[in-house]
Amino acid sequence: MTSDANTACADMVLVDAISDIALKTGQAEAEVREQLIESGAYDALYDEETGLWASGPDAFIYFFEQMRQRG
Repeated sequence: MTSDANTACADMVLVDAISDIALKTGQAEAEVREQLIESGAYDALYDEETGLWASGPDAFIYFFEQMRQRG
């Protein structure tokens, strides 16, 4: 898979994760987007070495929540 394809997959995972978290928490999507982008999980999502981009939104949300708990 090309880097552009990986980025496109990561973009889709991010959009789905934003929607899912917003629905679950009642937060505005813009607020959720900001939290995700400012997190290390966002960087990991776009790092091809992690493979997180291929794991789907549920795995990404789990990863984000775990990072947030660790502080």
